[in-house]
Formats: sequence, C-alpha cells, structure tokens
Amino acid sequence: MNENKKLWFKRKTYGWGWTPCTWQGWVVIALYLLLILPIFSRTNPNYVSLNDLLIRSMLPFIILTTVLIIICYKKGEKPKWQWGKEKQQARVGTGVMIFKDGKVLLGKRKGAHGSGEYSSPGGHLEYMESLEECARREVLEECGVKIKNLKFLHVANDLSYAPKHFLNITFTADWESGEPQVLEPEKCESWGWYDIDNLPETLYSMTKLAIQSYKTGKHYYDSSK
Repeated sequence: MNENKKLWFKRKTYGWGWTPCTWQGWVVIALYLLLILPIFSRTNPNYVSLNDLLIRSMLPFIILTTVLIIICYKKGEKPKWQWGKEKQQARVGTGVMIFKDGKVLLGKRKGAHGSGEYSSPGGHLEYMESLEECARREVLEECGVKIKNLKFLHVANDLSYAPKHFLNITFTADWESGEPQVLEPEKCESWGWYDIDNLPETLYSMTKLAIQSYKTGKHYYDSSK
C-alpha cells in the first residue's frame, strides 16, 4: 500500500457511492455540475425530437457521469453495497503514539464515537494491508505527518463504545517530518503536542490504554469497557 496515497472520496455508509473528503474531491464534483447543468438547461423537449434529446442531453450526461464514477473509483475508497442497519461485527484498527521532543501527538475527535475526546492518529485496517502499512497510511491521511521507528505497543479488545467493537493494535513511533494538519475536518477539530504527564482529561479509550501500556509495559488487554 502506497502510504502517500490520499483519498479524495470516502464511500457512503449506506447504498453505493462516494462523498468528497478533500478539496480535490469537491473540485471534481463542482466541475461535474458545471458541465452537466448547461446540457439540460439549453435543451427544450418541446422543440426537439426524442433522438435529438438523447444525443444532446442523455449521451453527454452518461459520458460525464461515467467519467465521474471512474475518478471516484480511482481516487476514493472502494465502494460496497450496504442497505439498512450496519452489520454488527468486530473491526480491526490501528493507533500510533507519535513522540517528538518528549511530547505526544493528540487530536480532538468529532463526528463519531468518542467525539470531544483526544486521541492518537489511527484508523481501520484495509483489505490485504499490513498493520504497519495501515498505521503509516492513517497517520499521513489524518494529519500529514511522516513517522519512523514504528514499534508495537499493545493489542486490545475494545468494547468501550458498544455496540461498536474493535480489535485495536497500537504502535509507538517517532516524528520524522511534517507539521500536523487537520486533513479530515469531519473527524478531527485540531492536533497538538502534549506532555505525556500533562494530558487532556478527556482521552479516547484506546489512547488511555496506550498511555497505560507505555508506562506499565502491559501489552495485552482482553476487554476494555
């Protein structure tokens, strides 16, 4: 997996399709709309035949929409069909405690479970991806930081946000380059470096365990509620 790959689109939770998650994605959607709207606005069905209507309107619409779908597929998460309630199943995630000058990087979560809590960068493991690839990719996608000296810290069976269920693998790493940026504003309000002995009070469940594991040397948590 190329850790420099930045997704322009996120797949929808329900149905089939994508939503933009970067400025590039929004630019693509805006261009699509700018090209589509004139096609229909200049076509008057009262003065053209059905064949002309198909050629002037439907054919360009189909071509532009096909191009849009190809761009979304190439530059976005792979789509999946899903209707109704999300199937209840455990998911695998990674987190990374990143250190720089004795401080650890934390972001304030928003828009999902643990909203308002401070968390290390991390996310879900993708199909056929290694754990270290996942960790590096998520850090780069979420805050634009490159890391080095990635080391295993702990594994935890996290039930803190039921009915969500995660098997979480956490790493430690050293900062290598890049200033933390809010690259996914729908998920994170801000990033900051914090002294490990003077952390925000509202910590995300897995971040609490990561701090505990780092200080105590415990590497295995069977259940976290």
